[in-house]
Amino acid sequence: GDLTLAGFDDCAGQTAGVAIQNEFLLFSRDGKVEVTVPDLIVLLDVDTGYPITTEVLRYGQRVAVIAIPCHDLLRSARALEVVGPAAFGYPDIPFSPLPVPVSKAA
Repeated sequence: GDLTLAGFDDCAGQTAGVAIQNEFLLFSRDGKVEVTVPDLIVLLDVDTGYPITTEVLRYGQRVAVIAIPCHDLLRSARALEVVGPAAFGYPDIPFSPLPVPVSKAA
């Protein structure tokens, strides 16, 4: 299925979409795909901070969307055959990895 989000507060006027199967597969904003599996797309209830899973989505929920980079092992060509967008029926959408933050040891 597909979820349509209307922006509010700082995001007022923007629209976003999330493609859903058993998990959140693609996130797009204003028609441009920004995040795909295997990176994680997480919806949070803005009032409680609790995660919202696909099975409890309902009309009118106020959500925040965050994206979390996947582990490097899931970024290999072989892994993407199983966990990338094409594996979920989106062969024309390439995986574009989120940047992985670099932490420096103290």
